[in-house]
Amino acid sequence: MVRKVLLCLACAVLIVSVSRCFAEEMTLTMVKQKVNDAVRMLATDGKEGFAKIKDPDGEFRFGNGRGYIWIHDLQGWMIVHPTQPHLEGTMTIDMQDSRGFRFIAAMNKLVAEHEQGWVAYLWPKPGRQDEAYKVAFVKKAMVDGEPYVVGCGMYDVGIAEVKQQFPNDALVKF
Repeated sequence: MVRKVLLCLACAVLIVSVSRCFAEEMTLTMVKQKVNDAVRMLATDGKEGFAKIKDPDGEFRFGNGRGYIWIHDLQGWMIVHPTQPHLEGTMTIDMQDSRGFRFIAAMNKLVAEHEQGWVAYLWPKPGRQDEAYKVAFVKKAMVDGEPYVVGCGMYDVGIAEVKQQFPNDALVKF
């Protein structure tokens, strides 16, 4: 009888824990924390850590599956992009939003000047063709002695909200 009660209690705790993971809403703080976590992991694991970034069930997929980490280098080559793997191995430095803002180039410049910060640009939401406002946090990472840009972004967040939560962070906007 005690075993059944304990088993039921353990199942209930597991169900609540799993449901919280799936109900995880993205926040600016979470975006920044996940980038910082990825940079730390890559400093330790090196390029072998790229597989952890790509893992669809790993810690770097979050926010109900909307959150993910990407990695590009300082020349603009996309190294890791879990949701758009067709971009991997492509030159992205000249990618522009509909206003002509070269956001990958802006990310690289921000990282070169400040090591980390936010970039605001327009980008299509998954499943849609029209562009939406997106803010990404990017940070320089040293991976096996080479510099990379690690980033994560979220939609429908204003510049004012970023500046309110992180007033000392660098911010570049289109």
